[in-house]
Amino acid sequence: LRRCVDVVEGYVLARPDVSFRLGSEGRVLLDVSAQPPGDDALGRRIGEVFGEAFEKLLVKVDEGGSPLASSGQRFAHGFVGSPATARGARRSFVFVNRRLVRDRAVLATFYRAVRDEWRSDEFPSLFLFIELLPFDVDVNVHPQKAEVRFRDPRLMDRLGETLRLALARARGEEAAPLRTTSSLPE
Repeated sequence: LRRCVDVVEGYVLARPDVSFRLGSEGRVLLDVSAQPPGDDALGRRIGEVFGEAFEKLLVKVDEGGSPLASSGQRFAHGFVGSPATARGARRSFVFVNRRLVRDRAVLATFYRAVRDEWRSDEFPSLFLFIELLPFDVDVNVHPQKAEVRFRDPRLMDRLGETLRLALARARGEEAAPLRTTSSLPE
């Protein structure tokens, strides 16, 4: 039953614009409403599924400059958890073009980013959406379509940097703002 709920949770996260209701033996296991479109739809959906308190422990992952930038789409976006989410149930959801995958390369990049940024083997929650043009990803490398192959080998480096920045924010670290001088001494 837990495996069934896990699968449905994947669909629920992939499509915040769709309502879902899952029941078993007269009990409602999951009941979520369609979220209105917007940048915060995924966050609201995560809050519906895992609780508002959990949602507040998440920090946005966002990377612009994607191969789809001209169309206004992002390459990688989602949420990474604060260190508090590393305790308890591990929640790692990775989607490529809205398909839930268990891709070893992406997860290895995430684990490496956590070790580099946090110097820890305690891994926070991850809700990661990777959006690529269809010809940039091969989905036919696993019989169950659970893994993918990326055509651009530099993609994992770019993803690692994006994740490291989000992990720093999740620990409360922000880049110091650059101060501009109004006039230079003569």
